Amino acid sequence: MEHPYAPPVGTLVELLRYRATAQGDRSAYTFLGEGDTDPETWTYAELDRRARAVAAWLQAREGKGARVMLLFEEGLDYLAALFGCMYAGALACPCHPPDPHRLQRTLPRLQQIAKDASVRFVLSSSYIQRGAEPHLASIPSFARATWLAVDAMDLEGASTWANPALTGEDLAYLQYTSGSTSTPKGVMISHHNLIHQLHDFDTGYAHDPDCVMVSWLPATHDLGLVYGRLMPLFAGFPCVFLSPSAFMRRPARWMQAMSQWRGTHSPSPNFGYEVAASKTSQEEVRQLDLSCVRVLLNGAEPIRQASEQKFTEHFA
Repeated sequence: MEHPYAPPVGTLVELLRYRATAQGDRSAYTFLGEGDTDPETWTYAELDRRARAVAAWLQAREGKGARVMLLFEEGLDYLAALFGCMYAGALACPCHPPDPHRLQRTLPRLQQIAKDASVRFVLSSSYIQRGAEPHLASIPSFARATWLAVDAMDLEGASTWANPALTGEDLAYLQYTSGSTSTPKGVMISHHNLIHQLHDFDTGYAHDPDCVMVSWLPATHDLGLVYGRLMPLFAGFPCVFLSPSAFMRRPARWMQAMSQWRGTHSPSPNFGYEVAASKTSQEEVRQLDLSCVRVLLNGAEPIRQASEQKFTEHFA
């Protein structure tokens, strides 16, 4: 399918490589952190380099087809790991890291996923690896897994990356269900699935290179990942994101980020609109300039008109 702002590519690897070559110096992703700290920004070229380094590390050990669990808090390193798996032709399994305060609830899901996917590698941050690896080491499904702390890896290996020559029919990653009602099931997401979905998401949403995505949704599953992270890459505009926990601690951060970074598009489940309207004071609202906003997507079941009305009246 032709698109005015996206190149005619068949895979996410081709898409990021195109952006890194044609628009390498342009800001791609900005993470606002957990508090009011200095934001961190990567360009397309920086993300491409880090993805190639992760991929080269994987290719030196097993390469195409390897199953890789991703255990990250929100941040840029998660994107390097996810695209690194794609660059290697490996299959990422994005997961929330285990909660040290609720190990009995969070470890079983990871154990089931690791067993079902035959996980060979675990990519994470140094901080999470230190906390999680001791708990996972004794679990049989993690016994042969090799860990990599992406934030501490040597980027020189990027130059040794070999393009796996993927097609649209190759799998991009495995998306596991929550496991809240039954054993987690892995859904096979191909590059063709993603490219098609991005074309569909683009219909009627007025995306163009002058847009700015702002999102607080987690990037470990569908809406937060495909719309909140991949749509900006698809149409070639910046993405600014914060973590769900940062939003929940201070919901005013969402619209403040929209105002400061001139956000045009943002997704949220229905409850996010309720919380933002309830927890953002009138004084905070008076300091905002939301004239930049084009589309706010409500992705939830159910969607409540009363919630949207409350939000729009509060922030009008």
